[in-house]
Amino acid sequence: MDDKIRTKKEKTYWNKLSVNYDRFIQKHWNIYNTVLLEKIENNVKSGAVVLDVACGTGLVSEKIAGKSKEVISVDMSENMIAQANIKKEQNQPNNISFNVEDAYKLSLDENSCDTVVCINALHNTKHPEKAFSEIKRVLKPEGKLIVSIVGLGTSFKIKVMFSIVNLLQKTPLPVFHNLNLKQAVNLVKDAGFKVENSELLKDKNDMMPLLFIVANH
Repeated sequence: MDDKIRTKKEKTYWNKLSVNYDRFIQKHWNIYNTVLLEKIENNVKSGAVVLDVACGTGLVSEKIAGKSKEVISVDMSENMIAQANIKKEQNQPNNISFNVEDAYKLSLDENSCDTVVCINALHNTKHPEKAFSEIKRVLKPEGKLIVSIVGLGTSFKIKVMFSIVNLLQKTPLPVFHNLNLKQAVNLVKDAGFKVENSELLKDKNDMMPLLFIVANH
């Protein structure tokens, strides 16, 4: 598929979901609010400049803003960024900025970020190596990468369940990678990062697990 067509289809999906995105997350992952956000925050150093790639409506950005000097949040979806800015006006800290950007071509300078966060996005990214290349460019030496990927390849049952559910959707979720934890770790390692920690996160009521990885530049 041509990248311009792919990008248009992805934007269409995320733009449609933007108004209900927070409810979508709460519906599918109890682990998100109970464990994932805490783990992300715990891995951000106080006073860090953090880039939140594929920030959605800013759920992660809001959580880590209290510890961070600055949170630069980007997403390809204009509507997601619009929703994030609405929330920011209502209750989010003023050290967060939300901007429409492509993860394959970030506007930030080299070595400008202490930490990069990319949550629940890489399985939706056709060319993760392009996103990783940009992340490495903007990340400072010894900087930290925090990643969460939906573990669609964790078991055959999950693969089948997701495939059936997605086929029934009017606008299917754009997914390019069905990964288990080992494959997700290898994806990060192959991009040139040193994996510090990796674990599978799943609440008993969640249909799909999340693959959580912390790595160093």
